[in-house]
Amino acid sequence: MSTSVQSIRVAICGASGSGKTKLSEQLDGYTFTRPRDNKSFRLTVQEIESESIIFPDYEFALFTFSLQNDPGLEIDQKWRAIKASIWERYPLYFSKMCLVGTKLDLVTLREHACVRSLRATIAFWVKVKYISTSSITKAGLDEVATFIADQLYPLPVADTCSRGLFERLGDKILDVVASIFALPVPKNINQDTPDPLELVDDDAVEPLWTSPEAKAFNQHLSQLNTGAFFTSSAYRISPTLLAKSRKPVEWANTTFARSHLNIPIPQSRYHHLNFWFIQDFVQGKTLKECWSSLSFFMQFRVACTLRGYISQMRRLTRAFPGSVEGGAIMGFNFDLDMYNGPYGSSLRFQQWLEEVAYYGWRCHFQNYLSGIEDGRIERGEPSPNEPVFTDIIEDLVFTHGDISPSNLVLSNDGVLWMIDWCDSGYYPTWAEPLAIHRYTKEAQSWNHLRWLFAGPRPAQYHFWNYIADYSRNYSSPEPRAEEWP
Repeated sequence: MSTSVQSIRVAICGASGSGKTKLSEQLDGYTFTRPRDNKSFRLTVQEIESESIIFPDYEFALFTFSLQNDPGLEIDQKWRAIKASIWERYPLYFSKMCLVGTKLDLVTLREHACVRSLRATIAFWVKVKYISTSSITKAGLDEVATFIADQLYPLPVADTCSRGLFERLGDKILDVVASIFALPVPKNINQDTPDPLELVDDDAVEPLWTSPEAKAFNQHLSQLNTGAFFTSSAYRISPTLLAKSRKPVEWANTTFARSHLNIPIPQSRYHHLNFWFIQDFVQGKTLKECWSSLSFFMQFRVACTLRGYISQMRRLTRAFPGSVEGGAIMGFNFDLDMYNGPYGSSLRFQQWLEEVAYYGWRCHFQNYLSGIEDGRIERGEPSPNEPVFTDIIEDLVFTHGDISPSNLVLSNDGVLWMIDWCDSGYYPTWAEPLAIHRYTKEAQSWNHLRWLFAGPRPAQYHFWNYIADYSRNYSSPEPRAEEWP
C-alpha cells in the first residue's frame, strides 16, 4: 500500500557566497518519513533573490550565511543583516523561517564557541530558529528538513513530565511526612494590623535609624552575614519595626506573598515612604544565629516546614516570569542590583537564559584558548563545559528566590517566618533549589537536610556561573516598563 507524501515549497535566500546554491541542491527533492507519526514529506526547494516576495508563494523560507571567516565581515554582522531584512519585510512569518549557517566544516577552533552559541543568540535576538550545516559532512540537513515539517505540520504536544512514577510517589510520601512534623502556623498569622508609629515621610525615619540601638542591630547583622552575597543593611528603628532601603519591586512582592500564602511573613508598613522599606520586626533569631543550637529533631521539623512552604508557593502559577508587578528579573540567582526583562513568556525567558549562558561560556572558552596560547593554562586542561538546555519549556511557579538561614526567622514562640521577598517572582521550579544550593558555606547539618525541602542540585547549577557573571550585560538599573528586547 502506497503512502502519500506531503510536498513542501521552500525558498532559499542568501548573499553571494552564502552557500545557498549547494544547500538548495542538497535539499531539493529531499524526502523523509517522520518517525513519530510515519508521515512522509518531500521538500521542493528554489533559490530566490533577496528582494523577491516569499510569502504566500512559498510555505517556508531559509536564509543562509556562511560560517567561513570572511575578511572584514564578522559572523554577527551577517546574521544581523538578515535580521534587519526579515523584521522589516516578514514580521508575521517568524515561525515559517530558519536561519542556516553553511560551511560548518570550515569553522576553526577559535570560532568554535561563537558558532556553537549562534543557536541561542539568534533565537533570542532574531526570534527565529538557527541551524548549522555542512555540504561536505551533510551535518544539519536532517535537522533542517525535520524542523520545516514540524513547523508546518506540528505533532501533538507530548507529555513533557520527565519525572518517573516512583519519583512522584516518593515526593507524595515526603509531603505527608513533612506535613506531620512541620511547625505550626498560627491562624490569621498574616492579618494586617494598624501602624504602631506615625511616620509622615522619610525624614521622620532619620532620627530612628541613626539611633545607637539601630546601628548596633545593623552591626549585629553584618557580623552574622560575612559571605560574599551579603549586601543589605537593616536597622531596628523601634522594638517592633525594622527598616531598610527600598527596592522598586519589594513592596509588591511582599504584599502579594502575605495575601496569597499561609506562610508567616512580616507585615510591610508605610507604603507612602519613598526611600525606606519598613516591616514588623520578628521577635526571635534567624536560623543563621540559632541553627547549631537546635536539636536534630527541631532541625528536621524546620526542614519539613520549609518543604510545605515551597509546596504552597508552587501552587501559584503565571504565564510570564519575574516579579509580581512588571515582571522584572533580578535577585540572588541573577543580579542583586540590576534588572533584566521583562519577558512575555516562559519561552522568551528560557531563550534569554540560553543567550546569557552561551555568552558567558564563549567568554570563558576564548579566555581558555588564549591561556593555552600564552602558557597561563597547561595543554590538556579541560575546556569550559558548554551549557546544556532541554527543549522543555517549563511552567512558572511563585518562588522566594533567596531561601537561606539568614532569611528565615524562628520566633520565640516557635513559628518559622520567611523574610526578604525582594527576589521573589515567577520562575521555573528549578529556580528555588538553584538559589538554595548556591549557598555553599552553611552548616553541614543544614546541607544534609537541604534535600528534604530543596531536592537535589538542578542541572542548571553546573553552568549557572555563566549567567550569574554575565546577566548584568543585559540589564538596566531600574525595572523596564516594556518587554525587552
